Amino acid sequence: MIKNILFLAILSFTSITHAEQLSSFNSKNVAFPEVLFVSNEKAITVLAAKPSYPMKAAQDHICGSVIVGVLIGLDGKVADTKVIHSSNSEILDGAAVFTAKKNIYKKLFIEQEGIKYQTEVAYNFSYPNPSECK
Repeated sequence: MIKNILFLAILSFTSITHAEQLSSFNSKNVAFPEVLFVSNEKAITVLAAKPSYPMKAAQDHICGSVIVGVLIGLDGKVADTKVIHSSNSEILDGAAVFTAKKNIYKKLFIEQEGIKYQTEVAYNFSYPNPSECK
């Protein structure tokens, strides 16, 4: 019986989502190898947390994009996270993971049995004027 499912999703978080980066995702490089089934449907968020730009990163004009792989548990809460694409800034990567862990997703079932599944969330930390970024 299938217990896990992989969802490739582009989630909308106002202007901070960097959806274009998700288009280059290679489904053979999944963050959580225990996921057994691949689907092209989108994960549905029940609660989508909004990230805060870390104060230290803002002061230092650090910008970047982070893609976080999220394993969603049977209860719809985040069971695990992994940085799939780093911003090359520990501060921004940490803020993205911290935010991704707060998301809550719709529970999924196959034949009335709850399943774990994976999605990816992209965060873009930048200034209105990109030339201000280091």
